[in-house]
Amino acid sequence: MPFVNELISEEEKNNFDFSVIDVSYQIRPKLYKWTIDRERNSFLIWVRQDREPPHHHTYVFVWKGLRFEPLIRYTSEKTANGKLIQTCRIDNVCLPQNFLVPSKDNDEMLDALEEALLVETTARYQEFDNTEEIRIENPFNKGAQQ
Repeated sequence: MPFVNELISEEEKNNFDFSVIDVSYQIRPKLYKWTIDRERNSFLIWVRQDREPPHHHTYVFVWKGLRFEPLIRYTSEKTANGKLIQTCRIDNVCLPQNFLVPSKDNDEMLDALEEALLVETTARYQEFDNTEEIRIENPFNKGAQQ
């Protein structure tokens, strides 16, 4: 089953350990929606956006029981027909302590993160009729050091 973006039911709030999304410098985010792949027991939750440029968005991505903290920068460019190309760039990923890079697991995690971000970003912009394309940029190519 692929990632889906949805509201978190009260029952699911009781089934997941959401303590992993606590960020020490941030008030705990309201748990109302997520991007989840139930088969892989993975989910992505938006935590906050920086007030200062470049306005990074911080997420928590839980994959194989491990907590990752991707920093994402969103940009837009206008096309000739007036619609927008929305780009979601993974600027950094804070990794758990004993997570080896490079590794096959790292490549799998980055693939899953890209997939989750595409679903989340598509849901974010689908309510607007001004988006032509959504792109995910991941400078951490397969096997690359982070």
